Amino acid sequence: MKFSRSPGTAVGHPQGSLPRELVIFLFAAFLLWTISLINLSYPVGPIHLNERLIGLLRWNPQGDLLCCRTNFSVLHTTQFFSKGFSWNYPAPCVLVYRFFYLFQSWGSGAVVAAYFTAVVLPIVLSVSLLQAALYRRGLTRARAIFFVCTAALLSWPICYSLDRGNIEALLWLGLALASVFYFRGQWMAAALLIGFMAAFKIYPVLFFALFICTRRYRELAVGLAVTSLTTISALFYLGPTFAGAAWYTLRGIHFLIKGFATHYDPNALPVDHSAFVLVKLLSANHPQSLAVYLPRYELLAGIMALTIFFAHSRKMPRLNRILLLSVFMVLLPSTSFDYTLQNLYIPWAWLCLLIVSAHRGGKKIPGAMLAMLCFAVLLAPEMFLVFGQRILAGPLKALTLIALIVISMVFPFADEDLSPVETPAGTT
Repeated sequence: MKFSRSPGTAVGHPQGSLPRELVIFLFAAFLLWTISLINLSYPVGPIHLNERLIGLLRWNPQGDLLCCRTNFSVLHTTQFFSKGFSWNYPAPCVLVYRFFYLFQSWGSGAVVAAYFTAVVLPIVLSVSLLQAALYRRGLTRARAIFFVCTAALLSWPICYSLDRGNIEALLWLGLALASVFYFRGQWMAAALLIGFMAAFKIYPVLFFALFICTRRYRELAVGLAVTSLTTISALFYLGPTFAGAAWYTLRGIHFLIKGFATHYDPNALPVDHSAFVLVKLLSANHPQSLAVYLPRYELLAGIMALTIFFAHSRKMPRLNRILLLSVFMVLLPSTSFDYTLQNLYIPWAWLCLLIVSAHRGGKKIPGAMLAMLCFAVLLAPEMFLVFGQRILAGPLKALTLIALIVISMVFPFADEDLSPVETPAGTT
């Protein structure tokens, strides 16, 4: 189906009106924020839970941004990996943090200011580009600006990421740009960008599946080469030797994956939405069993993800592929905190564009309402969900992510209006 893109008219709907799916999304997100903030102001439940809730939205000088400031005083030595903060990020991440710490001589406030500038400006640009795209597809300028700005202000993942000083915002924006290249059929540009982003965090490698299911093997090879070259270059920079940097980096990543996953921490339940958190919840009285369950979970999760994606990918619209892979990225890791949910804004934005285009043509997208309700739950806080001694916001998001997988498998979101038609490599 094709829809006209000229702004200002609509078929069967008020001129430039917001589709019901987008209205419901904003209403649900606003309602969840309101209840969460009321619960913070007038807490109900054990005192230690209430203190934990309030602490989730308080800038922590030992957060992800400032916790490793002592490490950079001994950069290029083996002490870097253990002094102050035990370094457990992929090597290229040191380049990002190194940029922020260039301002350390002016104090921690300058580091924070550099971080906020680097993160907020791209988000503002993304908001501007999305509202312009919605306007071109039929929304009035005022409604497009209202919707996108309100959605950004109601974003719990962005709020939590800024609160923690996490660099996730820089990475998902890079993947968002790669998705634009993907929908435009600019395969090489998409491969280069995905390959670069995959060097900073492991999970973006899942986006390489987009090239496998369309037989774009040359672009896949280029993307993998970019990931390898970026990682190798960062290891040489990190030092003091390539082999030493590689060993210490792998040790830190192994600790991050295994240490966090096999440790039951009730403080992480509100912000950990990994599918493995459901196993942790069920094993709360026997946390020692997590070390046994983890390898089985990783094997089962990998097999299920490969089966679900490749069994359906050839008959899926591109938006469904992006949605599935984005959900896999934030659901399947054994530990996945709420700032990773920013990656869901990639399929969310494309679905919003599709909904507006369909609305303008007087059509409905089957499954879109259910998907937007899931996005509302995932992109807003649920800190009022207290059961016994536990805050269950994280497990609820994990179940919602599973529901989003089912929705993406059942409802094809035909995306002909988003970009030129896709053709496999070697075809015309």
